[in-house]
Amino acid sequence: MTNANTRQEHVEDPIGLKQKTEHSTATLRYHSQTKTATILLLLAQAVTLSLAVLPAQASSFDFSLSNSGQISAVQGSPGSNTVTVTWTNGNPETVSLACTNGLPNGAMCFFTPTSDTPSYNSNLTIITLGETTPIGSYVITVTGTGGGISHTTSFGLVVGPRAPPSLVGASTSPIDKLALITPLIAVSLIVALGVTLLYVKRVRPKEATK
Repeated sequence: MTNANTRQEHVEDPIGLKQKTEHSTATLRYHSQTKTATILLLLAQAVTLSLAVLPAQASSFDFSLSNSGQISAVQGSPGSNTVTVTWTNGNPETVSLACTNGLPNGAMCFFTPTSDTPSYNSNLTIITLGETTPIGSYVITVTGTGGGISHTTSFGLVVGPRAPPSLVGASTSPIDKLALITPLIAVSLIVALGVTLLYVKRVRPKEATK
């Protein structure tokens, strides 16, 4: 019985083919895993190297706006303040200024300069056109735009009435007016006295001759 079993095993696997096949499969699996690990390692090194040589991206540009405060103006007269553009982040870009809200009728807004690269100051002048600009208080909004972004700053504008033409010079008192004409009176008296003396001198010699 034992001889029959041994003979059957030799018949089924006469040269150990099963063991060789299992060994070859394990070897192939090992080499495949090793190659996969090597490829993944190379890819990781390549990605690390690429990130190392890439230039750092510049941060986004940004700025802030502020102003020096309220403007008080009389109808027909200008008023001014200062708008400050301050660089806060990224590569500086040109920022343009404009009055975007709150200007009353008959008022115009001017900046000097209108645009520049921050940080910088701009002189803001508001001109009112006489009685065309209503008396009152207003909130003016200034917008700065540059680098694809915008910021605003606000301040108060107070427009007052101008003096009526009839009141011009009304503050001059009678004493002040007398002080103005006194020199003229004195000069007139001196001239008159001189003329009189000259006349007397000319008349007296003629009377003595007679």
